[in-house]
Amino acid sequence: MTETKPAQFSDLGIKELRRSAVADFAVDIKPTDNKETVLAALTESGVTWTDYVKQHPEVAPEPEPAPNPGVVTAASINAPEAVVQEPAQPAGRVRVQENPVTNANDTFLVKMTRENPLYETRGYRFTQAHPYALVSAKDAQYILSKEEGFRQAFPDELDEYYG
Repeated sequence: MTETKPAQFSDLGIKELRRSAVADFAVDIKPTDNKETVLAALTESGVTWTDYVKQHPEVAPEPEPAPNPGVVTAASINAPEAVVQEPAQPAGRVRVQENPVTNANDTFLVKMTRENPLYETRGYRFTQAHPYALVSAKDAQYILSKEEGFRQAFPDELDEYYG
């Protein structure tokens, strides 16, 4: 039987939430605070699920295959936050500057902010009901620099919009 890993703070039990708030993040809570109060205290302190996963890598989600560019699926909307793992650095090495690495297969989340009920560009369809799309790096560069009424979006706002 496989164990289900928590995907967000609300999936944790109250005992672990209290322990983590105090021990991992030094959030001031009472030992009798309920789950909602502890969650609110973590949020007010700026603690995110990504911060928790960095402290407890055993709960990190398994990587999933990359979705098709331009297609927003229910799985990509409800996916837990991605955790960026830094490569191990040799002891004593101080990282000062690294050259950016671009990958033509990267996708970017773009949001339409214009008032149009429907807008299509470079093969992507944006509507008022579905203003988000995953676009290729090349198309994101074009849309964000040449088209008005678009901006790069954050994954958590996608969760808020469709959640």
